[in-house]
Amino acid sequence: MKIRKIINNNVVYSEELGEPVILIGRGIGFAKKVGDNIPEGAIDQVFRANSQVNFSSIINQLGSIPDKHYAIGREVITEAHRLIGGKFNPTLFLTLTDHISFAIERYDKMQLFSNPILWEIKQYYPQEFEVGKFAVELIKTNLGIQFDENEAGFIAMHIASARYDSEFPDFLKSTTLLDQIIEHIQSFFNCRIDNDAFHFQRFVVHIRFLMSRIMKGGQWDDGIPEDEYGKMISELYPREYLCSQEIAKMVQSQLGHRMTDTELGYMTVHIRNMILKNKR
Repeated sequence: MKIRKIINNNVVYSEELGEPVILIGRGIGFAKKVGDNIPEGAIDQVFRANSQVNFSSIINQLGSIPDKHYAIGREVITEAHRLIGGKFNPTLFLTLTDHISFAIERYDKMQLFSNPILWEIKQYYPQEFEVGKFAVELIKTNLGIQFDENEAGFIAMHIASARYDSEFPDFLKSTTLLDQIIEHIQSFFNCRIDNDAFHFQRFVVHIRFLMSRIMKGGQWDDGIPEDEYGKMISELYPREYLCSQEIAKMVQSQLGHRMTDTELGYMTVHIRNMILKNKR
């Protein structure tokens, strides 16, 4: 591909199979001119006309971001892939780099905010929070700016939102609901759950994916007859099933989704394992 227009040192216009694309890469436009070839290894990300974000949004967000902030965002995303693995929403680069640059700008103006769901982020998104701490340390090393764990939490929120492919308001809503679900389970069984336990983390992952699927309008389909599975689980674990039914009311109230028998059954099994292991 060849450069058709240079937006800044890290963003250029090009064409792919006759269609316009925006290419992002560290220094991809530095000391270049229109018509220069673009080495494939210099490209970090490609945005096409049918991407989830439009071209003007990319230009507005990245056009004025300093190279140092761009480099930090790029390295943080690399660390997220290394530590967490899997796929992230392709807009993560835009949202995260823009956030980091704006956070640095606010720091210079002494406009620092506390994170209202910092505790929840630490408990329910520990891997993402580790990436957030990495980012805070990277900013300190590269720019001499010392953010605290509140900012690590904000960065973790962007990572988690991209990991579970949810819009930011949906992510906040699901995190709040997840906290309410955990509190309800602890109250129902009159216990305190070990948040570091393996089965707690499995339950959290299950709930996160459940809510992500609900918010996207997806359905659970594993081939098991609804009535048969729900009846079997309710008879095996009646108390845990009752707890799941109460949680289902919370989900319907806040997300407008009526949980199926299969969803109730799987949640019941996770609750059963979590409570059983918690007693040992």
